[in-house]
Amino acid sequence: MGDGMRDVVINKAIKYGLNDSLTITGYMPRLEVFNILRKCSIYIQPSLFDAFSVAVIEAMALGVVPVITKYVGSGGDIVIKVSRELIQDYDAERIANKITEVLSNDKSLKELMVLSRYVVNNELSMEITEKRIISVIESCLK
Repeated sequence: MGDGMRDVVINKAIKYGLNDSLTITGYMPRLEVFNILRKCSIYIQPSLFDAFSVAVIEAMALGVVPVITKYVGSGGDIVIKVSRELIQDYDAERIANKITEVLSNDKSLKELMVLSRYVVNNELSMEITEKRIISVIESCLK
C-alpha cells in the first residue's frame, strides 16, 4: 500500500520473477488499508529510521504480527512487549528468516497475533492513556 520507492520495488520484483505477485496500490483511504491489514498475518517495517511508526501500532491493533527493524523507534517499545525477536537488525536475510519462522508455526503465529492486539489495547487504549495522564497531573500537584 502506498507507492514509496515504486520503481525500485518493481525492478526488484522483476529481477526475482515476482512482478506478477506484486500490487502497488498507491494512495488508499484508511478504511481500505485497515480492511487489507485485517487479512494479513505479518506487517513488515524495515525502516532505517522512523521515530514512531503509527502504521506498526495500527497493524498490531488489528492483530497483525509486526516484524520491524530496531530503527522504528518508539514503536519498538510496544513491539518488544510482544517479542524482542520481532525486532531485527536492518538485514534482509535476517528479516526474511524471521518472517519464515513466524509463518511456519500456526500456533505460535496465532498467539503472536492475539498478543499484538492485547499489547496495543493495554498500552495505548484511551482508558490507559487517560489514567496515565491523571497520574502525571496528580504527581505534579503534590
